[in-house]
Amino acid sequence: MKRVALSQMAGVPGDIEATMARVLSDVEAAAREKADLLIFPEGIITGYYSADLTAARVPDISAWLPELQRRAKSSRLAIIIGALVADGESIRNLALAIDEEGELVAQYCKRALYGKWEQATFTPGECSEVVVLAGIKTGLLICYDIEFPELTRQLAQAGAELIATPTALMAPSTEVAQVLVPARAIENQVFVAYCNRVGQEEELDFLGLSSLVAPDGKILAQAGEIPRSSSRIWISRRLAAAAVTLAISTT
Repeated sequence: MKRVALSQMAGVPGDIEATMARVLSDVEAAAREKADLLIFPEGIITGYYSADLTAARVPDISAWLPELQRRAKSSRLAIIIGALVADGESIRNLALAIDEEGELVAQYCKRALYGKWEQATFTPGECSEVVVLAGIKTGLLICYDIEFPELTRQLAQAGAELIATPTALMAPSTEVAQVLVPARAIENQVFVAYCNRVGQEEELDFLGLSSLVAPDGKILAQAGEIPRSSSRIWISRRLAAAAVTLAISTT
């Protein structure tokens, strides 16, 4: 069996160094808990939202990736983490997948862009991604992607056992976490790991409700709805085809 952990956390807006200190602390905690795969929220390294965001203002993550890869390798821990990356004058919203050998094996680009701000700010991706992380065939989606049944179906048909979804779901859209995410799991007979942020960025409140959902649609564990809290809640769970054993810790 494999142990999967979700880090529901808040970044520090405008301070990548402080945010990465939190990220690396959670990597260490996941390693102590013997996790095999650790998932972080959408855009957590760089921040997700700023009303007037441009490519020139997106923080450079290249100085931080080697350390994250080194920690993954030393702890034999696969990591999925969200970041914005400037590409010329464009911005890509990515889920970076680092395997347990410390190799960057995928850079999935969000395909479904939500609302006028995302559509004006990000360049959409075109390709789906299924990668093997810690022995789990893992399909990658980001936030709004999960609201489109055909995107999850593509990953399931490609052999994904787990759909990992870093997200930045904002209040008051609780129905996405509580209704749509379980629907995607039961439609496709796959596990879904939905990892949301908490805290605030400018006028946006992120509402939490990270969860791990079984192929029968049952919510196996769900973190709280805490849009203004900077606390971090972990959901860790042993993932197997027929059996899941719960272990939750809170920091």
